[in-house]
Amino acid sequence: MKSSRKVFGRDFEISLVSASVLLIFLFLTSLAVAQQSFDGEFKVGIIGPLSGPAKVWGQDISRGVNLAIEEINANGGLDVGGKKYKAAVIEFDDKYQGTEGTSAANKLVFQDKVKYIFGSISSASILAFQVITEPNNVLCLVNSFSKQVLSPEKPYTFRILMTSNEKAKFEVNAIFDRFPTIKTVATFAPQDVSGTSVTEDYVDAVGSKAKVVIKEYFQRGAEDFYPMITRIKQTQPDLIISCGSPPASVAKFLKQARQLGIKGPIMGHSGSVENPIAFVEIAEKENTNNYYYGVDFDISTPDPKAQKFQQRYKEKFGEANYGYVAPAFYDAMGALAYAIQKSGSFDTEKVKNFFETKMSEYVGVMGPFNFAGKDSYGIDHQRLTNCYFCTFENGKHTILKQLR
Repeated sequence: MKSSRKVFGRDFEISLVSASVLLIFLFLTSLAVAQQSFDGEFKVGIIGPLSGPAKVWGQDISRGVNLAIEEINANGGLDVGGKKYKAAVIEFDDKYQGTEGTSAANKLVFQDKVKYIFGSISSASILAFQVITEPNNVLCLVNSFSKQVLSPEKPYTFRILMTSNEKAKFEVNAIFDRFPTIKTVATFAPQDVSGTSVTEDYVDAVGSKAKVVIKEYFQRGAEDFYPMITRIKQTQPDLIISCGSPPASVAKFLKQARQLGIKGPIMGHSGSVENPIAFVEIAEKENTNNYYYGVDFDISTPDPKAQKFQQRYKEKFGEANYGYVAPAFYDAMGALAYAIQKSGSFDTEKVKNFFETKMSEYVGVMGPFNFAGKDSYGIDHQRLTNCYFCTFENGKHTILKQLR
């Protein structure tokens, strides 16, 4: 008992020291910003799912943007036309719903006069609010897997994360390389524009490699997947693919599938695991065996800029970053600040032109801001990044190989 108390005391002292260092850091950062002399304020908006099954995605949009804003303000703000502007953010929860996205965009554009919006990650939300943002020349830096989000008719929308259109073939090839005897495939996805679009991409990627025997859809927010899993099980698929489902939904599906005796490989689309620790807590460790998924950010990269981001994330939020949403939106805010300062204007037309012609000179924690996509979308507004094929080993996130 005596040694146990010593260990506990030492751990407690370390925790106190860590907490004290974090509090001092946050205090000094706030003090530095407070002592800055700014000539004005530059407001941006966030629209994302800050509640519900997709909360982890929306949370990381917010965390990424806010981390970048803190650093921008601590370094004197945005220098535009010889004046210093403090960056500020206004956030709205779209609950992964089109109607909520429209409501949020209305408030940001017409009440708050915001000209730059980050998010959403919901196709339904983005497609709904683009009716507002595009005619009003509001530049949106989004993530969504629907092909309809990008087009020449929507010149003020840029996608900052790769979609299943860019990655499905890489991931499907990786799972078939690992399991070359796969003959039949089942898919499941939310019953909305995101789910159907992602399903199409994975079915196309499977192609002639195997037969897709069933495609199932569920309502977002569903908790009980047993009936759907039972239908899938009856087709005896060699592989099940999640297409566009939020992490919490995939984790619950995985747990219930294992409970119903499905032991074969299940693969999640890239984004199905944003926080591996939270995912394992929901799915339970023993059920994550034989589960595979994609990510766009290697947390073990030695790149100094990426490691600095990882350290800042942990200091600020008290946990490690494992996903790609936070670094992607951290990059996006940094890229926007860079474009505004380089173009010398807050005018969205000038900033849009900079994104289209010179943005590749900006390098973020996920690499250079290279845009492509004209062959698929008719416009080069799709950012390209690395991506990785992953699994869980004894409940721990493990990168198996780089796909791109």
